[in-house]
Amino acid sequence: MTGRQSHLSETPSTNGETEVFSAPSTGASSVGEGATRTLPEASAHPEGPRGARPAFARINRPASPAPTKTASRRYRPRLFRRISAAAGCALLSAIIAFLAIFTVKGQAIDTLSMEAAMRWADPLGSLGRTVTHIISVPAMIIIGVVVVVIAWLRRRPTLAGRALGMVIAANTTTQVAKLLIERPDYHMSAATVNSLPSGHTTVAMSLALALVMIAPEWFRGPAAWIGYLWTSLVGISVMMFGWHRPSDVLVAMAVCGFWALILCPLEDRPRHGVPVQKAMVVIALASAIVAALGLVYSLWALTPNDLAQMGSGGITYAEFLDALPRRAHVLAGISSFAVIAVGGLVIHEVDRLSGE
Repeated sequence: MTGRQSHLSETPSTNGETEVFSAPSTGASSVGEGATRTLPEASAHPEGPRGARPAFARINRPASPAPTKTASRRYRPRLFRRISAAAGCALLSAIIAFLAIFTVKGQAIDTLSMEAAMRWADPLGSLGRTVTHIISVPAMIIIGVVVVVIAWLRRRPTLAGRALGMVIAANTTTQVAKLLIERPDYHMSAATVNSLPSGHTTVAMSLALALVMIAPEWFRGPAAWIGYLWTSLVGISVMMFGWHRPSDVLVAMAVCGFWALILCPLEDRPRHGVPVQKAMVVIALASAIVAALGLVYSLWALTPNDLAQMGSGGITYAEFLDALPRRAHVLAGISSFAVIAVGGLVIHEVDRLSGE
């Protein structure tokens, strides 16, 4: 065999690099399939003629990172936290609904709290009406379009589908629950039609969570706080205007949290504004403690005689609250702090699905 020649071909290696190797051949063609051309014989110089790349040279190319044991160890606790938080939202919804609808004291405290919150309607004034009137079908469509546009700009169409799916699932669950739940009449109030969960709160909370889910890193913190403030105002406003009881608002927030935690993906990307996130959870936990202490006090202070008087029609809720004005402030505060607590914890948990 004269004029020894070699063919150069590229084979991808397992680690994402490309190896260049030589295969001997004759002048016309090489032995085996796939040979297309021949090259002159390399010189004896280690680098070949004119600095050519030697045989078996390795061309370094970036490889996609393979999953590591460390990443797997980080993923499992985050997945467990997501599932636990979603289960917690479902359990919270069931407990609140049972106590507020199917127990005498629950119905009384729930309605009393709404009546007490209604006394704050005048100070809130036009702000509350403006916030609640934003909740409408056109608003849902506009924010839905915004979600799709942001996800398209981020090249995340699947994420847009998850966010819109969460909005649809949460609002469908709310409407179905309203139809299926029957409120027993314990003679605690004139309104015996079930209003749990709150449709206004579900719309506000689901849209706020959708924006948190699809927001880019630099806007995720502001989106979370805007959603937190907006949903808290909506929840408190619908109580102050007498549209919904506190339990209606709290269950609506928990329903939205359940679907958001189920559908929002776990992401590995830099966290934003961690101190600001911690501030949100601190505010929510502090509000939860205040609401829990106030609820315990109310359960203890509400005697069977009080329940009998209200149930028999001897006194109205307004007269009961007028007898001890401090009671009205406590009950209104409990319901407001409860809304702030649940809304903050739900939004914080969804926001945390973006990992470090």
